[in-house]
Amino acid sequence: MMRYLILLPAWWLSSVAVAAPPHSDFSGVWTALVCPSGVKNDPARCGHFVLELFQKQDKLCGSHLIATPDAAQMDDGAGGAGGTGGGPTLTGTVAADKATVTVAGNRGASPAGVQAELTLGRGTLQWHRLDKPARNDLLPVNVRLTKSRAKTFLNPVFAQQLSAACSMISIQPADHEGTPATTPPHQQLHPGQRTGLAENDRHF
Repeated sequence: MMRYLILLPAWWLSSVAVAAPPHSDFSGVWTALVCPSGVKNDPARCGHFVLELFQKQDKLCGSHLIATPDAAQMDDGAGGAGGTGGGPTLTGTVAADKATVTVAGNRGASPAGVQAELTLGRGTLQWHRLDKPARNDLLPVNVRLTKSRAKTFLNPVFAQQLSAACSMISIQPADHEGTPATTPPHQQLHPGQRTGLAENDRHF
């Protein structure tokens, strides 16, 4: 069964940013075009980066997809440490309009996961890595995503499984202040997965 819905045209995915609700809510599908230097808004020459997020109180959970042009290379965490290919690939905690997250990548990323900070704007989400990318690591350093009107980019079955897995994470107690008591993202319970796209400064 295919995990992803067919990637929609870039003009639809890059539609006008959806206004954020009055409170800080990271939930939703966030997309970005990841373009090489000198290239802007060209789907044929840019990669795609997608985060599908679920927030409950100060817990954040979700799935990611990064793909180079023509999907020649992809990272959705399915081959991350542990090799389970199941469940959420992103977990973290929220404080006001910022979230600190760990993402389980499967292309050169550390077994401990990629550390990043998300900053919520009005219909935008700024991604900033807190670590140095490895040589074959596809996850971008800095990119501004926009909120898509789509509810999911996953096959409905996988979207439901991801939502259920994230709900389980959100109700678990914390080990200590600010840290959710969860197993690493790549070792979660359900085989739910991933998503796929707006614009950036990452070089492939």
